[in-house]
Amino acid sequence: MSRDRFQLISSNLHFNDNEAMPDAPRDALYKVGLRPVLHYLVEKWKEMYSLGEYISIYEGMLKWRGRLHFRVYTKDKPTKYSIKSYILAVSKTGYCWNVDIYHKQKKNERNYSVTSH
Repeated sequence: MSRDRFQLISSNLHFNDNEAMPDAPRDALYKVGLRPVLHYLVEKWKEMYSLGEYISIYEGMLKWRGRLHFRVYTKDKPTKYSIKSYILAVSKTGYCWNVDIYHKQKKNERNYSVTSH
């Protein structure tokens, strides 16, 4: 397969139906098929384990050099380009209970309301 053909196919490739996409904020993770998979995994993680007394929230960084509009550039880190995720885990065992991926949602003008006093 030629490079140009591959780029044409990959630029139009996505895994979810645009008609079924939620109307509210456009979710970039839904478009590439990650949101439904992530939702399913988190659902199963929550079914299998109940949180105890000791939990921790931390940022996880997944190394990423590809083209992705929500990748994060961190100048001072060894991994300069990455995907940032927030993880809720059990402190003692490290069991991941919930994950949310940071994906830079664009701010909408409708989200701001101006009130006069």
